[in-house]
Amino acid sequence: MSQTPETLENILRVTRLQESVLNAYYTDNNGEVVTMTLYDITETDPTEILGDDVFGEEDVEASLRLKQEKR
Repeated sequence: MSQTPETLENILRVTRLQESVLNAYYTDNNGEVVTMTLYDITETDPTEILGDDVFGEEDVEASLRLKQEKR
């Protein structure tokens, strides 16, 4: 059984309680209806979104250290 990538889970978590900025629906070349939803995440800290499937463990740890140093 395949595991959902961490970044996708994080995006779902962050956007779950937000209103969408734009919803678009269109039909693809196969006649399937495709939904595209955009959210404004400009105020969201990237470390809350990007998971270890995008960054290696060392990158995540370095990002967290920088975040703590800024405080």
